[in-house]
Amino acid sequence: MTPSARIFRCVYRRPDRDAVITYDGVFREQPVAQYPYERSVADGVNVPYEIFRIRTDIGEHGGAIRKGYQVPVRDKRTRAERYEELDQDLAYTAQELDRSVVVPNQIRTVLEAYRDNLFTELFSGRSEVPKTLIFCKHDHHAEEVVGIAREVFGQGNEFAKKITYKDRRW
Repeated sequence: MTPSARIFRCVYRRPDRDAVITYDGVFREQPVAQYPYERSVADGVNVPYEIFRIRTDIGEHGGAIRKGYQVPVRDKRTRAERYEELDQDLAYTAQELDRSVVVPNQIRTVLEAYRDNLFTELFSGRSEVPKTLIFCKHDHHAEEVVGIAREVFGQGNEFAKKITYKDRRW
């Protein structure tokens, strides 16, 4: 049976490790064959990857929001957003970025860097934006990324979508 047979489902651990192919449901998700990433590329099942790292100052070192600034606060349960004025400076670390503190300008800077290098550094010779996965830290972060991606690329709702483990459309 070929690697692309419909009864197989590929579950990739990491690009630098073997991919595990499991038979869907019959063997209770236990590995039944090893299919190395390098071979899957040679067979045309996967495409080679390159890491394009975009670094920013607050992404590396964190940042601060000054006292008196109005910040949006979102209720995790209801998703309702309200604004509160900071009564003291709020410092955050790089690890807190996009987790407890979402900075839209940081997201915009990263997406603009991606857009600006898309057809030169990353995919020279292409004219269409390829499928791109952006992993987010939580739903609110994902919603911000989707909205800003649509703005940065000047596209509508079909251009960027939030897909979660609950979403069965993909």
